[in-house]
Amino acid sequence: MAEAATNSDYKCLLCSKQYNQPRKLSCHHTLCYSCLAEYVIEHVTSEDDRYYFPCPVCDAPITPRDASLSVSKWASSFPTNHCFISPTALTFDDKVCDACLRENESNPAEVWCSECPDFLCKQCRIAHKKNRKTATHRLVAPGDAENIQKIYDLSSSTVCPYHDEKSLDAYCLDHHAMCCSVCVCLQHRSCSNVKSMKDVATKTMTDQQINRSEWEKISEMLDKMVAENELEIDSFTATEKKISDDMTQLVQLAKDKLDELREIFQSDVCHNFSVCRKQLSDRQRYITAFRTNLNNSKLLMSNLEKHCDHQMTFITREHTKQQLSSHYRRMARYMKDLPNTFTTTLSKAYIIDEIMRCVSIGNVSFSPKISTASEEMKECISSMLENILPTPRAVSFADSVLSSDIEGCPQHVSVGSIPCKTIDVWKESASLVQTVTSEVLSAESPTCLTGGIYTDNGELIVTDFYNQRLLLLDDNYACLEKYMVGGNPSDIARGSTDGDIFVAVNDNRILRCTLGIGQLTVVSTIKSPPQTWGISVNGDNIVCGTDRSVDILSMDGTILRSVKKKGSYTYIAMSKNLVYHKNGDCLVSTRLDDGTEISRYRDPCLTDPRGVGLDQHGNVYACGLDGGHVYLVSPDMSCGKEILPKLTEITKPYSIVVHPSKPEFVVTSLREPVSLEVYRFIDSSHT
Repeated sequence: MAEAATNSDYKCLLCSKQYNQPRKLSCHHTLCYSCLAEYVIEHVTSEDDRYYFPCPVCDAPITPRDASLSVSKWASSFPTNHCFISPTALTFDDKVCDACLRENESNPAEVWCSECPDFLCKQCRIAHKKNRKTATHRLVAPGDAENIQKIYDLSSSTVCPYHDEKSLDAYCLDHHAMCCSVCVCLQHRSCSNVKSMKDVATKTMTDQQINRSEWEKISEMLDKMVAENELEIDSFTATEKKISDDMTQLVQLAKDKLDELREIFQSDVCHNFSVCRKQLSDRQRYITAFRTNLNNSKLLMSNLEKHCDHQMTFITREHTKQQLSSHYRRMARYMKDLPNTFTTTLSKAYIIDEIMRCVSIGNVSFSPKISTASEEMKECISSMLENILPTPRAVSFADSVLSSDIEGCPQHVSVGSIPCKTIDVWKESASLVQTVTSEVLSAESPTCLTGGIYTDNGELIVTDFYNQRLLLLDDNYACLEKYMVGGNPSDIARGSTDGDIFVAVNDNRILRCTLGIGQLTVVSTIKSPPQTWGISVNGDNIVCGTDRSVDILSMDGTILRSVKKKGSYTYIAMSKNLVYHKNGDCLVSTRLDDGTEISRYRDPCLTDPRGVGLDQHGNVYACGLDGGHVYLVSPDMSCGKEILPKLTEITKPYSIVVHPSKPEFVVTSLREPVSLEVYRFIDSSHT
């Protein structure tokens, strides 16, 4: 089978060479087949009990389409990225059926399906036509280069990566997610801004024209960064050679002195070991002699007991006892100053300046830093990428606030024969699916993750109070980035615009930041009320939970309204015009516009509630620090239940972060070895 000829303009993200059999991952990054296979084998061993690996480009967890394959064959389960293949390569006559390859068979192909896209042999072509879902697919002969050229030219897959054979025909503006009809029903049924993919694409691409000059500027900046790095590598290599030469000269100058000192050292070692060895030998001789005497006496007594009368045996035993006692006293007297063990320590010196006075050679220290120019270019590139690759926003669709453009509403999208069952958190139980320890998070002090939010791409960003930092975790809860904030961050909230986040720092300030492409930038600092623990953003207002009240602030830090309450460490959750928070040991919902308490929930076992979270259906989640429980409360607070009477390894739950679209939530601890535990509601009907 001939290899697919690749377009010379495209290069592999690992080897930086022209693609050789490019394979596309679910995160849309493309790698050479050989590079991907080698990378997978390096990162997933046969002993690992997992079915994913991190993307080498973005660290997203990647799962093979067929998890039953051996790790060495995972790379073959990913589809070929035909955008990076020269169309003329598809005219070869020795193509093999892709469907048969998935079953480890090899049959010659006679047609190519332009929608799957797969090469098919005769039998698979017939089966393809018989299948109701694929009967209308267009089949093209491999030699029809003109048609393949037209179909393949800059084509992109529109099939949902999570639900096979379902087209991406909707877009959720609330979560910035492309969806098929099944995704809408399962993950976005409560979202109010689900639009037709066609409408979103038409409006977005009409309003956002491609700015080629921006692309060129980014390319020029990256060229400068590459050139800067190449110069640094050359300089680094030259420095390495100079340091090596200098050290070689020092070693040559010191060699005679070192040899002389080594001879003296060896002589001293020999003498000292000889003295100690003699003491050990003398001690051994005394012990051996006494042991021999004791064995002789034991044998003598044994023979006497067998062959002599009691009087003779008694007399001999008395003589033997006196003889052994005197021997033992003599042995003890001589062994009194003879040690039976020595602790041997070799003292070494490590000071370079004293090498001529017999010290070790030493090492080379490094002071890493990033140049100002490179840092500025990174920030500029991040900003420019945000401009040329903007995400559609709900505010740009004026008619999308209260309804969906999907026919009917998300709850009633037609999905054919695919069931649209949503897990009922009130009926199902939550099970532990993952733990993350302080050690994994590289914490200097035990972590206390006091607040967190999920980003649009499913990553989790949390506040690490005592280590004065924010942690960005991927959707598999592996740490991606650490951002130092110069204070103790207590909570974090999403802003009303994309990438806008607010961080409450426990020194009367709130940091307004932007987060984009891994870069965290502080835009402004807002003064906050004393002892602000929890924050949320509601339009142009910031809601702060303090020890004595819930305060509504303007964006400049002015307090507009205060609602008095009891109990310290107030964390909050927002739902439209309602704020959920603690009041003593109760959970209450308060209306923001006038401070009226709407509802209240109280359970004797829920003591000192700290973390408060909301799921996509408005259910309230809360954890009690003292009791170690996690509770689920209805949106109107008329009922509640204990979903976790006890966590697996956490005894002091501090905060709770609920996933916006999955039946999943995270519970963090108050300075315990386990930083967080991830729980998921499991559908019991499928277990």
